Amino acid sequence: MTSNEGSPTAQISKPTAWKPRWRTDPTARPSVSLYAHKEIGARLKAETTHTFTLPSSSEEDPSPTKFVCIFNHLKANPQAPGELWTRHHLDLLDLNLASERPEDPLPMFSETFKGGGASYEFAGWYEIESWELVKGGSAKLKKFIQEREESKSVKSAQTWAHALASDWATVKLRKAPEDVAKRLGDPMRRVETASTSVS
Repeated sequence: MTSNEGSPTAQISKPTAWKPRWRTDPTARPSVSLYAHKEIGARLKAETTHTFTLPSSSEEDPSPTKFVCIFNHLKANPQAPGELWTRHHLDLLDLNLASERPEDPLPMFSETFKGGGASYEFAGWYEIESWELVKGGSAKLKKFIQEREESKSVKSAQTWAHALASDWATVKLRKAPEDVAKRLGDPMRRVETASTSVS
């Protein structure tokens, strides 16, 4: 009987997908704080269904117009975080430009992996510098949808048709001034500290 111990096939094993240690070791912790999508919405009293989010409507403000945070979804925007695409709240973008809300930037939360749970990290404070309308059905929109990683996921024909027919906007973002960002800190921790410091 011959042994295959020294053969190339015997020595090569199938590579496994890399995972950060804190995903597989319960004693490890990530180097940044991660938050669940719904947790962010609950803390900031905001909707969580769109990239540029509004406060949850209330009796005092049934139709809010001022964005409260930005969700940077994984694989949805090739040029993130400097440029994000959206097809929601286009009529409110002008009202939320940096020129209209000086020293009032938006916290961005970036998705770090797919799979639900606590997957968003606070990525800093950003201002909306400008935006450009991209008409539904245009060559630019088709190119964007075809090339982004998110478009490789399985979706219904109706979903694709609606996305291609809708008007979109490309939104240019810039980091808030360092002194402003430092003063504001992590909005999740800031809210938590404020709520627990009351005796």
